[in-house]
Amino acid sequence: MRSSYTGFGYSSLSNDVQDISALVSYLRTLGKEKIVLCGASTGCQDCLEYTDHEKHKSAPVDGYILLSPVSDRQTAGLLMSPEDLERSNRNAQGMIAEGREKDAMPTALLPFIFTSPVTAYRWNSLAAKGGDDDYFSVDLDEATITAKFGRVDASILLLPGEDDELVLPSVDKKELLDRWVQACPEESQERVCDSILQFLDALLE
Repeated sequence: MRSSYTGFGYSSLSNDVQDISALVSYLRTLGKEKIVLCGASTGCQDCLEYTDHEKHKSAPVDGYILLSPVSDRQTAGLLMSPEDLERSNRNAQGMIAEGREKDAMPTALLPFIFTSPVTAYRWNSLAAKGGDDDYFSVDLDEATITAKFGRVDASILLLPGEDDELVLPSVDKKELLDRWVQACPEESQERVCDSILQFLDALLE
C-alpha cells in the first residue's frame, strides 16, 4: 500500500481504500469467495472508510475486523501539550489554506514518534477534530458516529484493546464500544452472530 512505512506521512485513507479495493477485486478473479478486512490501530480507519462505497466505489467484502481502534487525534494529545497540539494544527491548517497541503510539516511541530515527513494534509487528517481519520474520538457526537458506523454493510467485529496505552485513561471503553455498536446497522450485528454460530457448529460436527 502507498501508506506503508514512510508513506504513512504523505498518503491518505482514500489511497488506502483504492489500494485495498484493487486487491479485493484481484482476489475475486482468483475465485476467493470470502474476504474479510482486518485493520489494527490506524488500519481501523481504513476499514470504516472502505464502507463508503458511494464515495470510493470500493469492491464489496464479506466482513470487517477492527483491532484496537484508537483516536489518533486524542493520542496526539497524549504526546503533546494542548498548546503545542493547537499550534501544530493551526500551522497545518494555515498551510492547507495556502494550497500547501502536500508540503511537509516542520519537524519541531510534530510528536517525537514521527521520524519521517508528514504532510500538512496528513497531520490535519490525523490530529484535527473532524479530520478524515477522526473516526474513534470519544467526543464525537451521535450524529457523526451514526454517519460513520451506520454505513457498515457486512459483518463487523469491534475489538478495542483493554489496556491500550494509546487510549486516554479517562475513556470508558465499554461505553464507547456500546455507542459504536448501537450506530452499526442491526443486520451487521446479526451477521456476526450467525458467523460465530456457523463456526461453532463446524467445530461440533
